[in-house]
Amino acid sequence: MKMNSTKFLVGDRVYLRTIGTGGFLRIDYMWRTADLSIMIGEKEEWAKGYGTEVVRLLLNYDFKSLNFHRISLGVFNFSKRAICAYEKAGFKKEGVLRDGYFCDSRK
Repeated sequence: MKMNSTKFLVGDRVYLRTIGTGGFLRIDYMWRTADLSIMIGEKEEWAKGYGTEVVRLLLNYDFKSLNFHRISLGVFNFSKRAICAYEKAGFKKEGVLRDGYFCDSRK
């Protein structure tokens, strides 16, 4: 069973600069599954639809080009913009992971 990851740069064509990354983690070619990863790091580029567009492009690539079966992701419940982008792209909430992380030795 081979598992790996792939990343793509997200760029602004007008100003020719990188504004984030997108890709897949824990790719499992046997089960045709992966976890989606996206980050728009330039704050001035938030809320412009880039996240939604990148998610749609990545899903199109994974499902149509690679013939994958399932793409998953995790998101913090306070990341409202990310949740909106994922829902626009067709993701559905399947569950809530409680106490899933620690920050500064706290839940």
